[in-house]
Amino acid sequence: MLDLFLLFRQNTRWGSSNRAFTRWLPADYQDGISRPRGWTPNEKVNGFILPLVREVSNRILAGSNDLESDPNFTHLVTIFGQWTDHDLTFTPHSPVIRSFSDGIDCDASCANTEPCFPIP
Repeated sequence: MLDLFLLFRQNTRWGSSNRAFTRWLPADYQDGISRPRGWTPNEKVNGFILPLVREVSNRILAGSNDLESDPNFTHLVTIFGQWTDHDLTFTPHSPVIRSFSDGIDCDASCANTEPCFPIP
């Protein structure tokens, strides 16, 4: 039987606060260094042009409005969403190493200008 007490005693920082997430897969940047995939419009990734993120989420979440709600699952999904949001929201971020030399507000700009990466 696995002794969890011993496991966590040997790895005391697992699950602790103020720790960044562990990267499970290597980073995959468009330029091999720092640009996210999709930065350059119409550039193919594995032979395909990446779709807009908003288009993908709209297609996944599209549905009819005539579905009946199930109160047992609706509340569970809400609680799980809150738990996930709070877990991710309070994860430490690495500091931005690029300067905002042009005074760009990334929340308001749709330009592909570092350090902003807009999701249209």
